[in-house]
Formats: sequence, structure tokens, C-alpha cells
Amino acid sequence: MFRAGTIHSTRTRTAGRAQRSWFFTASGGWLSLLSRGSPMKITSMSGGLLSSPWSAVIRWAAIAIVALVVCGSFFALHRHRLGEPRRSALFIVSEISRLLTSADIAKVLPLLELPPAAEARSPEEQVQWIADVLRNEVSDAGLEELRRHGQFGPLAEVFPEEAARWVDYAHLAVGDCVAFRMERDGIRAEVVLHQTSSGFRVLRCNNVKQMAPTTPAKS
Repeated sequence: MFRAGTIHSTRTRTAGRAQRSWFFTASGGWLSLLSRGSPMKITSMSGGLLSSPWSAVIRWAAIAIVALVVCGSFFALHRHRLGEPRRSALFIVSEISRLLTSADIAKVLPLLELPPAAEARSPEEQVQWIADVLRNEVSDAGLEELRRHGQFGPLAEVFPEEAARWVDYAHLAVGDCVAFRMERDGIRAEVVLHQTSSGFRVLRCNNVKQMAPTTPAKS
């Protein structure tokens, strides 16, 4: 872990002129990073004087360390941005799983992209139909396995063979959809979500419940 230290300045005299060196403290020591004039003098806390050839080596080492820290920060930020859609998608599916076992099951409808066959039904019929279907497809235990082991990404990458057919049926664009995929014991879990301006809506959800580990029967 890199820990930033405190910046100091000191004055040394070389060939009768006042020179200014900048250094920072880190892990109990200090290291000269920049210096005006020649030759560069680098002194440790113990008071030892390093020879001039070593100054260039230490300077390049310091530059390399700073570059690595900067690159690592950008990489971590990139990973965080990539992980945000995954977390949001998982939250929507987990919210559906929660609502299916609550008295507020009607609140599940805004979280779904209903198929054309269900749109003609009344809200009460839609709720009953969705409850009957999804209770066999999703569970908290299965969702946890999907979270830990499932593949996530753009729909066209996760399900390249089925993507076009699934979105055409719902009149959506492939590029607006993401998906989870997981296989266990010959069963494939499928979750497809459509990203709207207000968040994700589930388009397809199959076999997530079946991803939950089975408990061996006791002898």
C-alpha cells in the first residue's frame, strides 16, 4: 500500500550556490525526487551520501512507482464502473425474489418487461400469472449462486445465439440489454435485463432457483 508522506524542502550548497531539493517522507525515510543544479545529492535518514550515478536510478525508480500508482488507480476506477451495472442488475432480480414472497407482490410489475401475451390481461391477472411463473424460476439461494459464479455482460456476448431472437420478440434493441448466465448439472440459468432510462427491467428469467446447491440426503 502506498502511503503519501509529507513534503519538505532543504537547502544544500554545491559550488558555493544555494540549492533546493524536494523530498517526501514515506515509511520512515526520505527520498529526493527533484533537484536543481548539479550534482544531485541524495541523503538517507541515517546521513549516508549516495554517489551521483545512483541518483538517476533512484529518480527513474520513483517515476516508475508514481506511474504504477496512477495506472492502478485508473484500473480500479474502470473496474468499479464496470461492476456498477452488474450490482444494479442483481439488485433488481433480488428485489423481484423478495416481492414474490411478500404482500406487495403487485410491485413486481414495474420491474418486468411483460411479454405481449400478458399485456392484454388485467393487472390482477398479470400479478397472478407472474407469481405462478417466477416462483418456480428464482429464489434467494439460487440468486446468491448466480451472484458468486454467474457470467455477466452484454446480452450479445453472453447469449450470442439467442440474443436477437429474444429481443425481437419483445421489440427491444440488443445493445440495450445485459444478461447473466450460469450452468450447473446440465441446467442453464438465464437472466436477461433491459436497461431503460429509469433502470433495469427483467425480460427473461429461467432456472435461477435451480442453481441453489442441493443438500445431500442424510443416511
